[in-house]
Amino acid sequence: MTDKFKHRAINLEVVPFPVRIKAEWNRLIQLLSHLISNAVKYSHVGDLVTLQLTQTSGWAIIQVSDKGDGILLSQQSRIFEPLYQVDPSCARATGKPGLGLSIVKHLAEGMGGKVAILSEPSQVMVALLFSHYLL
Repeated sequence: MTDKFKHRAINLEVVPFPVRIKAEWNRLIQLLSHLISNAVKYSHVGDLVTLQLTQTSGWAIIQVSDKGDGILLSQQSRIFEPLYQVDPSCARATGKPGLGLSIVKHLAEGMGGKVAILSEPSQVMVALLFSHYLL
């Protein structure tokens, strides 16, 4: 994925000890690609996108965050629905129907994971939660 996102600064934050995630590698890469693509697409060119790995209470948490405009609370419950777009003009401009986050949810849940969003003005964070165990 390095080549795909080499034009943007992506900050990687990981815990100082190994965490093993129960997930399928190819699907995990697909999930991360969708989330990072969205973060890059909906944030300003000079802003950092952050990818963070943490763990808590039996879960490994992968967070992708950006400093984009944010998503209204009233829209956050729908963001993972197929074809839903916060800004419908994006679908017309890009020719993409808005399936990325619904694919993320489907793939995460198919591996026993969960997906969540937390957003406020100038901050969007999408988290993937997977069962984990230490190496």
